Amino acid sequence: MADIIAFPFNSYVPAIYFLIVAAFILPGMLFPRMRRSLACILIAGIVLFPALSKLISAQENTLSTPVALISAGMNAEDTANLDEAARLYRQAINTPAMPRVFAAFAQFSISQISLRKGDMATATLELDKLAKDYEDCSDLVRTLVSESHTDIFNGIHPQYSSNDISYVQNGRYHHISTGFEVSLQNWYFGTNFHSSGGGDTVYLRQLNSDTQIAIWLKPDHLSADEIPNRLRGAILQKLLQRLTFENYRVRPESARMLTIGGKQALSAVSDYGPGPQGIHMAEYLTWIYTEKTRVLFFARVPEPRFQNLKPVFDQIIATASVP
Repeated sequence: MADIIAFPFNSYVPAIYFLIVAAFILPGMLFPRMRRSLACILIAGIVLFPALSKLISAQENTLSTPVALISAGMNAEDTANLDEAARLYRQAINTPAMPRVFAAFAQFSISQISLRKGDMATATLELDKLAKDYEDCSDLVRTLVSESHTDIFNGIHPQYSSNDISYVQNGRYHHISTGFEVSLQNWYFGTNFHSSGGGDTVYLRQLNSDTQIAIWLKPDHLSADEIPNRLRGAILQKLLQRLTFENYRVRPESARMLTIGGKQALSAVSDYGPGPQGIHMAEYLTWIYTEKTRVLFFARVPEPRFQNLKPVFDQIIATASVP
């Protein structure tokens, strides 16, 4: 059987132009009254055709980016189309210049798909490949292994109702399942709800300002020795969770391990955008992990406002009590 050769869409452009001319000019010569209308149509076609060509080419390349491939793989997993998910993840791994974090996640997901299919032999090989080929992403891998794909991205809700998540007493917000508290001085409690990863999210808003801080928190069981690795893994995990954010990047110099209230923590600043209005954004994140609780403070503002956000963000974190 002869090979089928696929020509690029743009290779047809000269032929299509010729057909347009033949289709509209020749009838115009035979029927002069049609000439003006046909000429307008032809001009419109010549003007719009290159734009249409670019649009189609862009759509053809939709799955060429790491974000699109990883997202498509996750969607296929969510609909139980496991073979298609594995194919997309492998395509992601083999994509030139694929970021290591995304490739490690794709390799991890392939191993989990094999487990879901009951293919222990293949799962073992894929996990071995994950350990050998992505040793530089070991902190992320530990985090992924500790928290399932579903737990990370879709959330597993607690069994109590949203009305029983928390209460405010003596000027402090109290989260029931973790015992976490934070001062509401100069802030007011907005809302809280069951959130991703099986945790809860609370929003606090600053008085006389539109500044808003979110806090994600969840009870957990960690060993003290495990916490530094999990904190470093969390910052890599955030890159995956922000797949839909345009050009999301962590400032390398901003990531630092620290101690807050005697508890191990990690702080970082990320940039992303521009958004629809051309605005570049900054996100300030601080994780506090203990042997019983995981907490993440985060806030997003236009990048020029970041320097005003940082002191008030740090101030409220300093009032936090994390069991």
